[in-house]
Amino acid sequence: TLRGDHLGCYHYPLDTSPHIDRFAQDATLFRNLLPMASWTRPSVASLLTGTMDYTHHAISSDDYLRKGLPSLAASLAAAGWETHALVCNPAVSSSYGFFQDVHAHTELGSAPNAKAAEDDALVVGRAIEAIEAAHGQPLFLYVHTMAPHRDYEPGPEYADLFMPDRFVGSREHVRLAKEMALYDAEIRFPTTSSRESS
Repeated sequence: TLRGDHLGCYHYPLDTSPHIDRFAQDATLFRNLLPMASWTRPSVASLLTGTMDYTHHAISSDDYLRKGLPSLAASLAAAGWETHALVCNPAVSSSYGFFQDVHAHTELGSAPNAKAAEDDALVVGRAIEAIEAAHGQPLFLYVHTMAPHRDYEPGPEYADLFMPDRFVGSREHVRLAKEMALYDAEIRFPTTSSRESS
């Protein structure tokens, strides 16, 4: 649910993602990534297995990830990497066959946004702990938070951060502009327990 074209590291003009942008300066930044689908389960299944939806079978809300597929985590584990998955999104939970092949797996089931923000903070905290515990050893860390996710409800101090002073256009155009401003604010809204920006 986090659009690359709404991040500064991908040249978005608004300051939605200062911490991600700083991280991206010293990271590998992919510029030509096309998701397999418009929603989480089939996209993540393809990302983790390198297969198309007709191969991994995780397409609809009732589908399970097909067993026995090659996976990025299994390949890295075979090469001596420690593999971890920290997940807040129930669409890619272990109950649907995901993350059976990682050394350590933490799942926090998000639903309403208020709870999702708390779960995201826990996942980010555990990701930091996993990185610190790795002590420079090869580590594959898959982190999947829930925010920003509809309904967009950033904290009150962020709600007007990107809201235009005035709106021009049709009622639908104004509705979309307000929703986009709230979406951008939710990207910026803190998800860590220290209440830092995204």
